[in-house]
Amino acid sequence: MSDLSRFNTNALRKEVLQRMKMDEVPTYSLVAELARREEVQREAVGTTTKRRQFLRFCADQYGLTVAQLTGKPKHRAVAWPRLVSMVVARSALKLSGQEAAILFNRSDHSSYFHARDAVQSRLELRQEAIDLEHKWNTRNQKKK
Repeated sequence: MSDLSRFNTNALRKEVLQRMKMDEVPTYSLVAELARREEVQREAVGTTTKRRQFLRFCADQYGLTVAQLTGKPKHRAVAWPRLVSMVVARSALKLSGQEAAILFNRSDHSSYFHARDAVQSRLELRQEAIDLEHKWNTRNQKKK
């Protein structure tokens, strides 16, 4: 499996398709790993209404779009809100680290751990996370 760990899901999918185009039979481990990763993504990104609402809520709080919040940009204006939102998503939505990372279109659980460490090490981000979670919880209590 360690050989496959270097592939993200899109690269893995391309590898399988490329081998099929060349009339090669992709190895079982390659296809099985692709199926496993896609299943995890479907479960996590099969974004329930609550998860979609959370993404919209976070994007609105920071004046971003959901596409920006879940996209690739790494500049501070987008990356810090994403880090804070990912940490809050785990606790507010009761997700695993991997599910929180996948919700924000990141490859695996290490993205969540990086976000958690970054938020814990920066006082202003830690306070932002607390405030964001409080706003989310207050908003959801009003709806009940």
